[in-house]
Amino acid sequence: MKRILVFLVLVCFLVPMVGADYTDPDLAISKNLVTGHWKIHKFGHNEGLSTDLETIWSGSNIYTYPPAATIMNLTSTDADDNMGGTGAWGVTVYGLDGNYDMINETMQLNGQNPIPTTLKYLRVYRMFIRQSGTTGFNEGIIYLGTGASAAGVPTNKYAIIDQNYGQTMMTQFTIPNGYTGYLKRFTISCYTTNKNFESYLRIRWIGESWRRIEESNMIAGSSLTIPYEPPLPIQAKTDIEFIGKVDVAGGFTEVNYDLILVKDGYSLITNPTLDVNIAESEVDYLSNSMILWLVFITMGSVFTTGSRIIQEKTLRTLSNPIGIIMWVAATYIYAINFVDTAYFPVVVIHLLPILLHLTWAVNDINISSKVNNYE
Repeated sequence: MKRILVFLVLVCFLVPMVGADYTDPDLAISKNLVTGHWKIHKFGHNEGLSTDLETIWSGSNIYTYPPAATIMNLTSTDADDNMGGTGAWGVTVYGLDGNYDMINETMQLNGQNPIPTTLKYLRVYRMFIRQSGTTGFNEGIIYLGTGASAAGVPTNKYAIIDQNYGQTMMTQFTIPNGYTGYLKRFTISCYTTNKNFESYLRIRWIGESWRRIEESNMIAGSSLTIPYEPPLPIQAKTDIEFIGKVDVAGGFTEVNYDLILVKDGYSLITNPTLDVNIAESEVDYLSNSMILWLVFITMGSVFTTGSRIIQEKTLRTLSNPIGIIMWVAATYIYAINFVDTAYFPVVVIHLLPILLHLTWAVNDINISSKVNNYE
């Protein structure tokens, strides 16, 4: 009996601690515990802003988006960026296909020689070095683009990894198909002295024109953070980018921002008090279903314990099926809340009390049958 009680205590009090991080929605999302939610941290810089508007990315120009999904070529300006060389070896590319669905692939560099992608990209929003040689970074500038290539530089550039950086520095992002983006905040920093900076956040939905939704005027050496409470919703297939300029050419500016992508059918988790909406009957992690789960698991524990303590024959017989019902309900609630997460295997623990009840029920029936036969 003591072992049973210890087991129930562990189930009732330790298992709920698995979800303790849900008091911090951002942490839960970052740990990939929340189905349908994905955190995006974007950052980019422009090391040579001019007096004309430029996109905040490594290209130092207004970014031109691909007109259609297309095969792109991966190149470097340095011959040592190749498989087995001293520089970068492999590169992972993230983007969207012609349907605005998320795609990615990992490719091997061959110096200045163009290597075509396997997939067709309509948008590219991130690229980073996966492996490298003895230097530990890319020795040349890595490009992903189209058109003719001269010394590793393509005509049309869609992603750039600056020398030694190991990852793209681009503020461009497009909300994927089937998701809504929620902008939580952005930060703009300006570094070059004796210059005045203008920066803009702008968005463009598919088939429409660009429109600015934020404007920042800053002096050199300053930093500005704009939070959004509640987060700003941005619909699927919307392009996002930051642009800027300076009063005297040669300014250096950096932007970073945080987005939460929420899959269609799910509600954005924003309230750390565990109060969240449920969309389309989908149970979200911070919903009150976990309270209901705790009720069922507590009642199940009561009947599990009671089935061994109660001496009255009828009540003892009823405690097993009722206990099974309570534990089955608790198991179901836990399963739908933690499916596709690292904690789903814990659902096995919920099955043990059910097996115990079934075993005890069979034993009680056998004992009762023997007694009846003896009488």
